[in-house]
Amino acid sequence: MKYKRLLLLTALVGQLSMINCIAQQHTIDSLTRIIATSKGDTNNVNAFYELMALYYLQNPDTAIIIGRQGLKLAHTLDFKRGISDGYAWLGYINVEIGKDSLALSYFLKDRKMEETRGNKKRLSTVLNNIGYVYKRRGEIERAMEYYHKSMKISEEIGDEKGFSYSLNNLAVLYKTQGDYDLALQYAYRSLTIRREVGDKNGIAAVLINIGSLQSGFGNKDSAMQCYRAALVIDQQLNNYYGIGHDLSSIGLLFKHAQLLDSALVYFQNSYGYMEKASSQKGMSAAGNFMADVYVHMGDLTTAGKYANQSLLLAEQLGYPPEIANAALVLTSIYKQTQQWKKALNYRELEVKMRDSMKNEETQKAAIRQQTKYEFEKTQLMKEQEEKEKARLEAEVTGRRDNLQYSVILIALLVLFGGVLSLGFLKVSPRMAEGIIFFSFLILFEFLLVLADPSIEDWSGGAPGIKLLLNAAIAALIFPLHAFFESRLKGRLVKHT
Repeated sequence: MKYKRLLLLTALVGQLSMINCIAQQHTIDSLTRIIATSKGDTNNVNAFYELMALYYLQNPDTAIIIGRQGLKLAHTLDFKRGISDGYAWLGYINVEIGKDSLALSYFLKDRKMEETRGNKKRLSTVLNNIGYVYKRRGEIERAMEYYHKSMKISEEIGDEKGFSYSLNNLAVLYKTQGDYDLALQYAYRSLTIRREVGDKNGIAAVLINIGSLQSGFGNKDSAMQCYRAALVIDQQLNNYYGIGHDLSSIGLLFKHAQLLDSALVYFQNSYGYMEKASSQKGMSAAGNFMADVYVHMGDLTTAGKYANQSLLLAEQLGYPPEIANAALVLTSIYKQTQQWKKALNYRELEVKMRDSMKNEETQKAAIRQQTKYEFEKTQLMKEQEEKEKARLEAEVTGRRDNLQYSVILIALLVLFGGVLSLGFLKVSPRMAEGIIFFSFLILFEFLLVLADPSIEDWSGGAPGIKLLLNAAIAALIFPLHAFFESRLKGRLVKHT
C-alpha cells in the first residue's frame, strides 16, 4: 500500500508539473508582451523582475541579464523601490550560483537604498542577506554582527517573522562555531515564533536546521523526526525544491548509517523533485550524493556517470561548490581505477573551485590547501613512478630467474646423464657413490630454491616449520637416491 501511494503521488506530481510548465510559459509570454509594448514605466520594471523570478532556477544567466535590464530602467526612472528590488534579486541569484563577492556588492547597495528609503522591515531583510554572504565566506564575526543588527531592527518594529529568521541564522552560526547547545536554543526559539505566526515555509526551514543540529549531537532519531516533519509541510505546500532538500537530508542520515540502498532511494527521489523544481543546483547536489553512494558500493561506472552529469549541470550553472564536489568524486573514482592523469586533472579542478570560494581573509587557508594539493599531487606521481619501477624490476627479476632456472635445469640434466652413464664407464664404486650423492644434493638444493616462496608462506617464517618442510622434501628424494645407487652399483659390479 505504501508503494502504491508513492506511485500515485509521483503520477500526481508529474501532472501538476506539466500543468505548472504550461502555466509558467503562458506567464512568460504575457510578461514578454508587457515588456515589448510598455512605454518604459514602473510596470515595465516590475515585469522584468517577475520574468527574472521565473528564470532564475532553470537559467540564472538569463535571469541576471533580465534583472540588469530592469535595474537599469529603474535607475532611469529613479524608481527607488524598483532599484532596491533589483539589487535584492541580483544579490540573491549571485549567491545561488556561488558568486559571493558580486552578491555582497548588490546587497550593500541595497542596504544604502533601504536606509535612504527608511523601510526598516526591508532593511532588516537586507542585513540578514549580508550576514548570510559573510557566513558563506567564513567571516563569522561579521556575519554575526549583521544578524544581530537585523534581529534588533525586527524587534524594534515588532516583526516577529523577521526576528525568527535572524534567530535561525544565528543558530546556524553557533553550529558553525561548534556551540550546539546555544544553536539549539536559538533554533527552537525561532521555531516557536514561526509556529505562532503560521509561517509554514519558515517552520520547514528551521526543522531542517534543528535536524542537522540533532544529527551533530548524535541524536539520529530526533534528526529523522525533524526531517520527516519538514517533508510533510513541504509536501502540503507543493514546494518541490523543499521536498528535494528534505529527501536529501534524510538520505544523508541513511548514508552515514551505512544503509546505502535506502540512502540511494532518497537521493534519487530528491533528484526527481529538484528536476521538477527546475533547480540545476539541487539536481547537481543530489547527483553528487548518488555518485558518492555508488563509489561506496563499488559501482564506479555508475558513480562516474552521475558525477559527470552533476559536473555538467554545475558548470552550466557556474556554481563552484557543486563543481568542486563533483570533481572530488571523480578524483576518487580515477584514483581507484589508477587513471592518475585524470585523477590529477579533477583534483586541480576541485582545488580551483575551492579557492574561488575563498576571500582575502582566508588566503592562508587557501595556501595550506594548495600546499596539501601539491603534496597529494607529488604523492600520486610518486605512487605511479614506484608502481612502474616495481613492474620493470619484476620483469627484470623474472627474466633473470627464468634464465638461471633454465641453466640449472640443463646442468641437472647433464649431471644426471653423467650419472646414468656410470654403468658404462670404468670408475670405482666409491667415486660412483660420490657422484650420485653430489648429483642428488644439487637436485635437493634446486628443489629448495623453487619451493622456498611457498614454504615461506606456509610456515609464516617459523624456523621449526621450515625445517620440517625441508625435511619432507629430503624424505621424498631419499627413495629415489637409494634406487639409483643400488641400480648403478649393480652395473658397476658387473663391469668390474
